[in-house]
Amino acid sequence: MRRPSAALVLSSAALFVALGGPAAAQEAAREIAGARLVGNSVTGAKIRDGSLAAKDLSARARRTLKTPANRSVTAAKLRANAVGAAAIARGAVRQGELAAGAVGASKLAARAVGSTAVADGSLRARDLGRHQGHVQLDFGPIGPGACQVLPVGLSGAAADAIALVTPPANWPAAIQVTSLLGPGDRSVSVLACNFTGAPQDPGPVSFRYLVVEL
Repeated sequence: MRRPSAALVLSSAALFVALGGPAAAQEAAREIAGARLVGNSVTGAKIRDGSLAAKDLSARARRTLKTPANRSVTAAKLRANAVGAAAIARGAVRQGELAAGAVGASKLAARAVGSTAVADGSLRARDLGRHQGHVQLDFGPIGPGACQVLPVGLSGAAADAIALVTPPANWPAAIQVTSLLGPGDRSVSVLACNFTGAPQDPGPVSFRYLVVEL
């Protein structure tokens, strides 16, 4: 029997490798586990886009993705009315986190502000009254022991209220002034009484008035 030539041996070996190579590569791919990979050897470029699912991430990674970075969500990124009262933890929004003038009357619920939330001495008389302003009144001559009354119209009803009026500095001290509700529920009256022994004519003057509901 003749010994095979060197060329025949080489060609047979090449054919064996060619036929067995793909099968061997597939078998190797199935047998390579994560434990056999060098640490940090698989980069993002080697991962097919869209091939990872949420379950492929660690629990810590999922929590990190769900939690926005501190101060990363600004007002411009929120849809109008997207954040309601139920989404804000009690005490989470403090005074320093509100812009000046950000909270107006329309943002406060009815009876939301109690006396403990109001700084002492911060309210003025006009903050308490529903109706307030200045009005020009022209009283004629008032005889000794006599009174005159002039009405002041209001923009709305003033039932069950207290009316206060203040005369100007040049008002005669001898003529006493008081206020009354009415006539009707949309006006108050200014009553001027002369308690001197001679007629008094205060003339047209500007009064300040305030109506506080009880």
